[in-house]
Amino acid sequence: MSKKKVSQHKAKSENKKILQNLKAKEEKKLYNTVGQRIVTVVHLSKRLNILDELKKVTASNLFVKEFLASECDLLEMSYSARTSDLLILTTFGSEMDSDYISMLKKYMPSAIVVHDSNEDKIYAKTISKIFGDIKIVRKVMLTNILNKFSFKNSGICKVRPYMVVQNIEKTGDKTILCGFMKKGLISDKLVINGKIEVTIEQVVVGEETFSGEELNFNLDENEFLKEKEAKEEISCEENDISEEEYQDDEVIINPIYDLVERYKDYKGIKDLKSTKFSYQSQNTGDCELVQFARFKHLENKLANRKSKIPENSYVKILINKNVEGDNLVLFNLYEYEVLYTQMNYLFESSDFLETGETVTIDNGIRIFDAKCIVSQNISQNGFMPEKTLNNGVVSFASPVTFFSTNCILFKGDALINGSTGESLQRVFLDRVQLKGTPIKIFKHHVVIRGMFYTLDQVKYFKNLVLEAPNGNRGTIKKSLGTKGLFKAEFEKPIRHGQTVTLNLYKRINL
Repeated sequence: MSKKKVSQHKAKSENKKILQNLKAKEEKKLYNTVGQRIVTVVHLSKRLNILDELKKVTASNLFVKEFLASECDLLEMSYSARTSDLLILTTFGSEMDSDYISMLKKYMPSAIVVHDSNEDKIYAKTISKIFGDIKIVRKVMLTNILNKFSFKNSGICKVRPYMVVQNIEKTGDKTILCGFMKKGLISDKLVINGKIEVTIEQVVVGEETFSGEELNFNLDENEFLKEKEAKEEISCEENDISEEEYQDDEVIINPIYDLVERYKDYKGIKDLKSTKFSYQSQNTGDCELVQFARFKHLENKLANRKSKIPENSYVKILINKNVEGDNLVLFNLYEYEVLYTQMNYLFESSDFLETGETVTIDNGIRIFDAKCIVSQNISQNGFMPEKTLNNGVVSFASPVTFFSTNCILFKGDALINGSTGESLQRVFLDRVQLKGTPIKIFKHHVVIRGMFYTLDQVKYFKNLVLEAPNGNRGTIKKSLGTKGLFKAEFEKPIRHGQTVTLNLYKRINL
């Protein structure tokens, strides 16, 4: 071999090494900035093999989780997808399950649809429209597309630390979870697959070791919580209403009732739209519900919190429980998220929700069961629980959750569309109606009987507003005799046969 050829060969080898070093530096830079790119592949019908194409992608830090929709656990698939940098949907036939699509769509990162034939492209277009006109890619072009693709997390992963577990190690009655922890750690509390809450005992990052307690921040728990007010427009000491009365607010009054004693905790409200209710604590039996005075301010403060361990690092986390599973996703919890609050979500469903029934809620971070109250979506300050509704507002006691305003509701196996929610105290009232009948109608006043049975009862309820059909309002002027008859005046004339009511309200808890 001539000297010239040797020199050219040497230069070629050196250039190759330089390129390899540059590529290694690029990959290391990418690795240090974003950790691993998590890709979830969901085969909506039959399995379409695209793993070879994914292996050819320039960014060699892809970690792929693969699911066949018809065979996998719905929640495991959903949790993997929502914590991914990319969701790949493959179509290989026309079968699609609407529940799977709804679950994936609710908390969706950047996504594409992959097909492998002109026939499947028709179904791919349908899926693309369902998911908001996401990009359609033929299998042979997948590698080229991903080399230039802009990866994007779902909304719930923008701020909160999370990890898709890659390896599990058992150590006695504890577990070591290994993987790339996005955005570091901001406390020693974790929730795994939405249901399993655990405490971190130790974290190993490279050669450094942190105890779980070192991850926590010192924060005054009461700084952002609303203070309870002593005075209430509505007395609400306890809910002693029977089940029968709760389901039917048209109470038939028996003369033997002592109405003053029976309804001493009830008050009259002139207008539910304008009456302001002060904040009061609620107790569900298991825990006290809290409310925040400056919820958004607290969210902003938490969003700017810096992790005490490096972000996007490969970690080994020792937790205090034994957990198992092939598809584990964990979210780090903020310290306030061990508390409970009242959440209210708009919902719409083909099935009716009933007040008092148990629903399953997936709020993006946690999955839990809760008894609900359904009420109409109207503009006022106090609400009566409805027996059943198929659209309106559903309220329940929920763990405090930041950076997640949407939810998915399940009634048994039925999926219900839950949308924007908020952590506010929606005031619920139990209403009792006392009814009377006009027996004499004069030009300026009416004599009513059947509502009260004693003189003392008339005097006790005298300052409350009477109501008649068509919004006609009146007031009690004076008692007539000792048997509960009274004289009343109304804004408009009263007709014979109309029923006069007096509404009493009492505040009830979730």
